[in-house]
Amino acid sequence: FFFNDTATTEIYLFPYTTLSDLRAHFHFANLLYKRGRKEQARAELASLLQQPDLPAEIRSAAEELRRRLDSR
Repeated sequence: FFFNDTATTEIYLFPYTTLSDLRAHFHFANLLYKRGRKEQARAELASLLQQPDLPAEIRSAAEELRRRLDSR
């Protein structure tokens, strides 16, 4: 995507593959959780949540999954 307005380009600081990778890591953690591999899911989430530029939607979903893991 190309924008002339510098305010809108701030949204696209991630390379597209990085954002896809972050989503893939979340979905992998969720898959581990669903398959009962809770310790591995916790480790994957911990790594994911350490990312400083994690988009809010992924952070929120990862934190919710971590709460579910911690409650069991």
